[in-house]
Amino acid sequence: KQSESTLVFFLSDNGGPTQSGAINTPLRGAKGTVYEGGIRVPFVISWPGKIPNGTRYDMPVISLDIFATALAVAGTAIPTDKVYDGVNLIPYLKGEKKDPPHQQLFWRHGAGQNHAVREGNWKMVRAKNKPAELYDLGNDITESKDLANEKPEVAKRMNAALDAWDRELKAPVFLGSSVKNEDWGPGGANQK
Repeated sequence: KQSESTLVFFLSDNGGPTQSGAINTPLRGAKGTVYEGGIRVPFVISWPGKIPNGTRYDMPVISLDIFATALAVAGTAIPTDKVYDGVNLIPYLKGEKKDPPHQQLFWRHGAGQNHAVREGNWKMVRAKNKPAELYDLGNDITESKDLANEKPEVAKRMNAALDAWDRELKAPVFLGSSVKNEDWGPGGANQK
């Protein structure tokens, strides 16, 4: 009965690297981007006897939720030494909480040059030296129709939220690798 007392998380750390043959279709982007192809991944939680089998949860969650969920299951409070972004997902998966676990989700990538924020079905993508892009993921999972000019009030609100979040962050510590991207692909130096 070990499985009944074991909470298992299974997820990918980011979208597939297309330069190595991954196909993220219909999602735009790939590993290393803040488009859906770079951040939308499988996320499975298993806890037999605690989470109903076959439960499908369609609200956006993030890997940062693992910490809060694991602490709650262990009966430990989240530390108060700093602000933690994750939430305990168990009440949502059991149907005890009906509201979304996050009002907004944020991403930063590429040495802090690329950002995204998601709020419901709205998603804003910002890349350095490019205009902000706004997408309605409920109608455009491919992120192909930029609505920033058509929905200026939404774009303004999401830009402000992204700016406020970014001001809270420290400068990126991991700025990337000096190793060429192709070295990470099949047969590359980092695969040996």
